[in-house]
Amino acid sequence: MQPTSAQFSLTLRVRIDHRPGMLGRVATAIGQAGGTIGDVELVEFDRRHTLRDMTVDAGDEEHERRIVDAVRAVDGAQVVDWTDRTLGMHVGGKLEVALRHPLRTADDLSMAYTPSVARVCGAIAADPDRAFQYTIKRNTVAVVSDGTAVLGLGDIGPAPAMPVMEGKAMLFKEFAGVDAFPICLDTKETDAIVATVKVDRARLRRHQPRDPVGDRPRSRARGRRSRRARGAPQRLGRGRRGRVRLRRGRDGRIPGGPVVSAPCA
Repeated sequence: MQPTSAQFSLTLRVRIDHRPGMLGRVATAIGQAGGTIGDVELVEFDRRHTLRDMTVDAGDEEHERRIVDAVRAVDGAQVVDWTDRTLGMHVGGKLEVALRHPLRTADDLSMAYTPSVARVCGAIAADPDRAFQYTIKRNTVAVVSDGTAVLGLGDIGPAPAMPVMEGKAMLFKEFAGVDAFPICLDTKETDAIVATVKVDRARLRRHQPRDPVGDRPRSRARGRRSRRARGAPQRLGRGRRGRVRLRRGRDGRIPGGPVVSAPCA
């Protein structure tokens, strides 16, 4: 029997004849096809039919389709719709922007935005370190990738890497209470990546590049100078502020895991 997991989980919406034994016949068909039934939710019913959502774990995508076909073969059962739960979780992305202070009144709006926000801008202009007190920079990081070494998938590019980086941002929020933005860059040049991180320091407290490769192109003229440029990102943890330090293995690749971040005040 093929092992099943939530990785290949589907939700079946099935219209079943409302007579004794029909739900059991559908469940038997799923079991004989090798599926593992989870939740069974009654959506609606009338004298002739019941409509149920059934959560089923499968072994792979082909196994999902075999389970659906098995239910369709049951006399008195109609598969109205079915969805892959993993793909469904990612529809529209897994992150959103939420307000820490709701805008309920005109006073709330005037304090959060114009004209009162000008006072906050002036305070930061007078003392830039106050950005950590009065903006999202206090608790915000970026998860940066160029899509060249994504969780064992290899060089898949920046757009396909986004779901993984969104997942990492979810972990930051769920387990550390840190707001994280996924940033996937359409470049493999070290200088360009470092330059992007540097110009983004006004918004984000730290940058966490994920799984970059070590043999990316770099300008010879700017190589050592750009890595030592004042204000460039630094290695997470202890290290000299303002220096880029990329840890490489013997094969020239940068190991996975947290590598560098923007310097903090």
